[in-house]
Amino acid sequence: MNPWTASHNRACALFLLCCISYLPALSSFYVKDDIALLTSANFSIKNALWHSWPGGFFRPSSELLLSVQYSIFGLSPIPYHIVSLAAHIGTCFFVHRLFNLLPKYRSSSFLATAIFALHPLNTESVSWISGQMSLFAALLAVATLYLLCTRKSPAASTLTCTIGLGFYENFLLVPVLWITISATYRPLLNSLRPLSLLPIVMISGIYAYWRFSILGLGGGYYNVDLSIKTSAINGLYYLYLLMGGSAIGGRIIHYAPDTIHLNFLTVFPPLLLANLAIFLAFIQRKKNKLMQLSIGYMLPILWVAIALMTAFILPERPRRLGYLAAPGFALALAMAIWSILGSTRIQPAIIRVAIAAYLISSSYTLFDRNSDWKKAGQLEESLSSTISPDCQTVVVDMPNLLGDALIFNSISTAQWLRIDGQHTELAVYAPFEWERDQHAATPDCYYRYSNSQIIKVSVSNSPSRFTRGANWATH
Repeated sequence: MNPWTASHNRACALFLLCCISYLPALSSFYVKDDIALLTSANFSIKNALWHSWPGGFFRPSSELLLSVQYSIFGLSPIPYHIVSLAAHIGTCFFVHRLFNLLPKYRSSSFLATAIFALHPLNTESVSWISGQMSLFAALLAVATLYLLCTRKSPAASTLTCTIGLGFYENFLLVPVLWITISATYRPLLNSLRPLSLLPIVMISGIYAYWRFSILGLGGGYYNVDLSIKTSAINGLYYLYLLMGGSAIGGRIIHYAPDTIHLNFLTVFPPLLLANLAIFLAFIQRKKNKLMQLSIGYMLPILWVAIALMTAFILPERPRRLGYLAAPGFALALAMAIWSILGSTRIQPAIIRVAIAAYLISSSYTLFDRNSDWKKAGQLEESLSSTISPDCQTVVVDMPNLLGDALIFNSISTAQWLRIDGQHTELAVYAPFEWERDQHAATPDCYYRYSNSQIIKVSVSNSPSRFTRGANWATH
């Protein structure tokens, strides 16, 4: 088999495996804030440039993209998911082309792309329709980096940068990533000129001036917390997610550490343990050459650090920030795997089987987490038939870690119930929202997530052990 045919077959197999992994998401209903963002998006360039959307954030490209889709697809969720999956596959394409440009990382480029394509951390960016903000920002980020590195079309890289800045704030990290990539490859470093950075620096400056000075928008809902504790917690949390951990596992560690032994595989899923074993085996084999290895690993290490730069100063932990960091982690893991396998005398056929088994394991983990979103969407969709038409004000409680991690956004839930036509005047709240806003009226209906379904409860029920907070859940 010639090399091109083998490469083509690998790409087709990865594409198929990626589609299978996201199959539950493709048939999922809306979750979290999907409906609120879709119905509030306005197809007006002038309007998008002069206001914050969603509240407090400046994301005109995201608003325009979602408004165009909403005008075409309406409330049929499947087409939105197809668009998201196509964007994810496009990101994988540019990740591979970018890493393949650099001789030092060429041998690991396809495996790194496969690990990134099937990384379970990406589930929110790809499976949530609202996740298209971080998804398209990363797609245009790696496309911009590829165009900059090839220097084929300055106009094209300027265009992708201009559009990308309007999707998600972390696109501002692209110039830093480009300088980092150039520093790892001498021909790029030698050709790097201040003038070549000028268009992107100017566009980024205009964006910052417009957002912060003209519109007076700050960090949206995010607040800056310059503390060592915040940086340490966020750094460990994102490392946990990159290694294969889950949002639910993170909540158990933080809020219910006494139950870790009861939820061991949720907190430490097999993929996380496998990744940890790979890195430990790699370090053990190369412990006498760590200084030399640090130079070769400079790009993936710095890529992850730069992509998560903003996370170290935020008290919140928006998981979709990890989507841009995942390619760097995937490259580091791919290099470790190749290094371990290359230093052994294992037959090539066995090596291929081992890598295939690892990727299938990643795919299974991703499929399982996408299935969670499908279940969450089914619960959201069922609310219109679950909640009594006589209810005027509803409080919906998520009294456990699973419910909080997966479902419920009061604005989107209320929007869906009104759109469905049976609850046109219904107001929906989470318990913390009701208590925080100190409403004078008394809610006439209470519902609770229990045993994987939403059930009606009386107000006399025992208070919830665990409820959603403004950003993170609180006891």
